[in-house]
Amino acid sequence: MRFRTAHWFCMTWIAQLLVASPLVIAQVAEPTRIPAAGEYTLSGGMGTLQLGETNGAPFFAIEVVGANAHTCQLEGAWEEDTGTVSSGELSCSIEFEVQPDGVDVRARNAEACRQWCGARAWFEGRYLSPIPECAAAKVKRARDAFKSQYKQKRYGEARATLAPVLARCKRVLDRFELMWVRNDLAVTLHHLGEGAACLEVLDPIRPLGEEPETEVGSTEPAFAEELKRLARATRTNLRLCRGNPAQ
Repeated sequence: MRFRTAHWFCMTWIAQLLVASPLVIAQVAEPTRIPAAGEYTLSGGMGTLQLGETNGAPFFAIEVVGANAHTCQLEGAWEEDTGTVSSGELSCSIEFEVQPDGVDVRARNAEACRQWCGARAWFEGRYLSPIPECAAAKVKRARDAFKSQYKQKRYGEARATLAPVLARCKRVLDRFELMWVRNDLAVTLHHLGEGAACLEVLDPIRPLGEEPETEVGSTEPAFAEELKRLARATRTNLRLCRGNPAQ
């Protein structure tokens, strides 16, 4: 009798589970292929993607600054995972693919899409979702606070202020601001006696600091002055980090 009762209970529980399972499965949402409206930043910080509405119609806009100030500028209709921009008989079709950290953008007909870009600019890549701590206003406040702390020789506080900017925002800062952040943090680490950490922070831009001065900016005359300033700062800070301040 006990066996029959237990068997009946077991079979009833299995039947209930089988009935309930489709409901549970139905509640699991499939990954969306349609990106959310908003503004995304091209990895490397030199471009933006906007997805939104104008006059009630979905639209997209892409702006990118490439080498030597060449640009891409595209604006057109957006429908689900596709953007289209047209001019006369030319039409550029763009695919948007949702990723965990943003949206991948690809040209479906690259040759036609080239018409909207300068020779040394291109718009394909990963456009990252907004990072609240890396909004331009917040980065500016952090850098301003750092400068004040640094001038007062409060180097520990200065590092604590600027290090998170580099750690969290390096993928979305434009390349020039990122190089200045690296230099500022590196010289702070030098004052704290952390030469190895100083060199580690500068390592991604070390080639600029070691490039002959006469060659800096030669391939990008539009940015030559900024690159020369950065090269001088990087060169100086590399010497400091290596313990050769007089060279």
